[in-house]
Amino acid sequence: MVYIVVDKKADNVYLAKPGVTRHLGERKSGYHTHNPFAKMVCACAGTESAEKYCFSYLQNLGVRRIAGTEWFYITEEIYNAILQLGMEFFPKFRGQRMTWNP
Repeated sequence: MVYIVVDKKADNVYLAKPGVTRHLGERKSGYHTHNPFAKMVCACAGTESAEKYCFSYLQNLGVRRIAGTEWFYITEEIYNAILQLGMEFFPKFRGQRMTWNP
């Protein structure tokens, strides 16, 4: 499954990280343990190539990747769009059935 995680820091810094996992529940609890403020927004069927697509899509939007990590600095507008749309923020996933969407 491919998923998207977002985080909003106290100083109005917005972050996003696409990911892929075979064990969504374990991955979700892992994020909560390491960063209790990060929110896994949504997940749907996808593989490593779908995760790479998400990385490329964010890069094409002009957002900057945090060096040495899979996290991106995003704008408040992108943050809000991801919260609203989940994986459908990425055109490739529009209209797909969401496996998990809180």
